[in-house]
Amino acid sequence: MLKKPHVPPAVALITILLASSGDSAIVIGHLPTQFDGVVVTRTEDVHYPPWTRTRARKYVIRESDGRERVYYADPSEGELDGFPIGATISKQRWHLD
Repeated sequence: MLKKPHVPPAVALITILLASSGDSAIVIGHLPTQFDGVVVTRTEDVHYPPWTRTRARKYVIRESDGRERVYYADPSEGELDGFPIGATISKQRWHLD
């Protein structure tokens, strides 16, 4: 009887992250992210992930306790032209809405 090869979940996740590019990388990056705060800076045309040619917007969100989080989003995400500086946004972990 042949045994099926077992791939540890961590190896599978790292492989997916390294092999992914474009929108799938942004979606994978969004899943564990959680924040609730105000957009304080916004940078256009950032490569995300850095080794690809995929363009994204980089947001820095300041939460009520003063912590700042970096959030990469597809250029079409948010309002018509993305989230403006000063916009209040929130994201729950494991949700894509």
